[in-house]
Amino acid sequence: MKDLRILGLVILCGLCACLQQRPSPAPAGIGPIIVTPVGPVSGGGSGTSTICSFTNGPAAGTTHDYAPMPGLPVGSACEDGRGSTGVIIARAGTPGSTAQCTLNGTVHDVTGAMVPGVDVYVESPSVSRHVRTNYVGQYVVPELACGTYSISFIASGFGVKRINGIVAGAGETAKQNIVLQLSGGARFAGGPEPWGGNPPLPPRRPKAEKPSPIPAFPTNPPKASTRAKLPTLVMANGQATKTLGDINQVLSNALAQVGYGTTGYYSYPDGFALATRMEQIFPDGRPMSPPARFSDSPPMPRTFTLQYFEHLFVPQQGFFRIVVFIVTDQPIVESETTPTEAVASKWPDAGADALPSAVASTRQPEPVKVTAFVYEFRDSTAEGVSKFALLDQSTIGPNEQLLDVKQHLQGAGLWEALRLP
Repeated sequence: MKDLRILGLVILCGLCACLQQRPSPAPAGIGPIIVTPVGPVSGGGSGTSTICSFTNGPAAGTTHDYAPMPGLPVGSACEDGRGSTGVIIARAGTPGSTAQCTLNGTVHDVTGAMVPGVDVYVESPSVSRHVRTNYVGQYVVPELACGTYSISFIASGFGVKRINGIVAGAGETAKQNIVLQLSGGARFAGGPEPWGGNPPLPPRRPKAEKPSPIPAFPTNPPKASTRAKLPTLVMANGQATKTLGDINQVLSNALAQVGYGTTGYYSYPDGFALATRMEQIFPDGRPMSPPARFSDSPPMPRTFTLQYFEHLFVPQQGFFRIVVFIVTDQPIVESETTPTEAVASKWPDAGADALPSAVASTRQPEPVKVTAFVYEFRDSTAEGVSKFALLDQSTIGPNEQLLDVKQHLQGAGLWEALRLP
């Protein structure tokens, strides 16, 4: 009997402790919040409230304050006990904390069907985040520093769309829904329609045709040796280009004319990127003759001459070049990342072998620009070991001078093939 009384006291004390730790009641109509941390708790603090943004269930699209929950990280899952789920977007009033915001939304096509697997890139001058839409077309980007962002949506068969000026305020969830069109264009869900009424039915996609997957080139391209915007490209008949496919035709015809083989296509916001095969060049930018042109090491003399023995015992230098053309109307900001030869040399093979028809048929954005990024590497071979280094202002010698984009393209024959002035 004594043991039973002790057990009863233990249970009673436990219930009292639970009641003392229970948070204050939630707003009317919303059940008590249940939180499940999704990552390690850091920061601590003692905020004055916990803010949950609901994305699913009866409370979807609403934001509610709850009792303070010290140590709970932003981004934790929350549930209201009545079938609504969401994420913690802020701990208001946490001493020393930086305001945190969340971006979310849904992606669907013009029929209203949700689009899963869309790559969503959220960027600002100091932040770059990447998520994908889930099986019902929803995406959530938690724990963002409040501010202004650009969002890029990339999906196979739908092309690329970039939305600028998305503002996330302190303690808010910025909601950005979008409708993707098969032509590669996009419009805002619920926004004004150019036709003034219900959207027209989308064109039927042929059952036998499947959208070609196309990888994405970095929105902030790796640091290049030199880069420049090219003069306006025109078709062979002298007419202006009208679609992204027209621009691709001008570029691909010129590349084929001067002997480039494999090229790789990538998606890029409001356009595309095209990478050439790595070629070995002379210091003045002219390509070497085959087979040395596309060899990965400096050519070996074929006869037993002084040059032959120098090649065996004296470190040799070779110069290699890759050109990436980026077609877009968006501003391009290089990253500080320097690509290695091993990475850059894979760009042509890692890209798609053709520009998808959904992208090619897209009307070119205005004003469209074609920017050439030239990546020039020096290969210093000693004792049979190659050492590649990207050439830029920080790596060239005191008596050396970098070639600019025009000199590279003139040396390759591309400037003339593109009929540039």
